[in-house]
Amino acid sequence: MGIDGLNMGIDELAEIVVSSFNADDRDELKDATKFMLHKIKYHENMFSVVKRPYVVAKSLYYMLTEDYLTTEQQISVVKLIYFSLLNNFLKNCDCKFGNEEYEDLVSGCKLSLVLFAMQNEFLMYSVIARQARYINPETHLRNQIFLFGGIVKEAEDAHGTFPIEDIVSNYFEEIFKGLYNHLPTGGELAALKEDCISVIKSIKRDISLNFKDFDDF
Repeated sequence: MGIDGLNMGIDELAEIVVSSFNADDRDELKDATKFMLHKIKYHENMFSVVKRPYVVAKSLYYMLTEDYLTTEQQISVVKLIYFSLLNNFLKNCDCKFGNEEYEDLVSGCKLSLVLFAMQNEFLMYSVIARQARYINPETHLRNQIFLFGGIVKEAEDAHGTFPIEDIVSNYFEEIFKGLYNHLPTGGELAALKEDCISVIKSIKRDISLNFKDFDDF
């Protein structure tokens, strides 16, 4: 890939991270990860305008498996996964079954549940409370768990399973099994969505206000 990676957009780099990870092409994955980390360091604001935020979130999640990321880089990546998953929800939450956007919505909700289980304290206290300045971050993250879990439950009850890669599904299935009987559908889910959507918009906006911009360097 070479230096061309510097001129690629985030969506294109994300596709390369995902495809190289799935093909176990370690050299290409390391190259793509290096360029994605460059985007995070110098062009973080560009994550606000990606075309497919779910694919971006998935690529960033895959990057966390790489043991050469520094602690600071891992923190930035986790924050951007969360941001991208909120963006994915807001972008696709009104889509209907039968298109790519709906699949991105459901798959993004699955990845969200895995991220929340693994990074709940960081997301509550460092992102929702500190960056977005929301009190009661536990309540907001809990609402998102039930919202995103309910979306998956309603989708799969109606249309069957939406397959995702093993690295996500191995964690997701156990989490989902424990939540399933408590997840809302129908009118209850619609009401929760109505309650949550303005908060999610606000959290996403406030995270983006802290993004680094190329003009700052």
